[in-house]
Amino acid sequence: SANVESTTSKTVYVEDVAMVKSASTGTFSADGIVTYSLKVRVSEYVSASSIVVTDVSPNGLCPLSSTSNFATGSPADCAAVAGSDPTGASFASVTQNPDGTFTSVFTPIAVAPDGTATITYRARMRSTYTGGALAGQPTVAGDSFTNNASLTATTTPVPATGQGGSTQTVGDTSSATLSTDGLSIDKK
Repeated sequence: SANVESTTSKTVYVEDVAMVKSASTGTFSADGIVTYSLKVRVSEYVSASSIVVTDVSPNGLCPLSSTSNFATGSPADCAAVAGSDPTGASFASVTQNPDGTFTSVFTPIAVAPDGTATITYRARMRSTYTGGALAGQPTVAGDSFTNNASLTATTTPVPATGQGGSTQTVGDTSSATLSTDGLSIDKK
């Protein structure tokens, strides 16, 4: 008789601070407005402070506020819209980049152990691209628009959890994609 032995291992990563980005719609519609949500979750073993969320809106979208037009030249489609200020944090800065993307940095937030915080903001889905190789061209059927977000935070272990006593700098990323409907022909 032979002895049979089997060993399996699996590495599991646990995040002290995690972010999930979502969009109010998955479909891009020129001149429409999408609401993005950035949900930050902190584990039960740490508190997190100085959480800075940076969000990069793709070429073809522009972030909105109640008071500012962040786009170069202040085009009408990126004009201020009442009720469009972010919630959960404010814009610390919004910069339009040469490639038509916008980098939005939100004011720092803090989250208690086993807590969550949600930042929301609105963006206009534009009918034309504003930078890079696609500048001036229309946003068309079949295009997709991926919005990327990242965060950095400082975590402090909760006493008596065995996590040590030193603070750590941590980060996470998340994204959400909008797509246009493909072209269709209806032959009658």
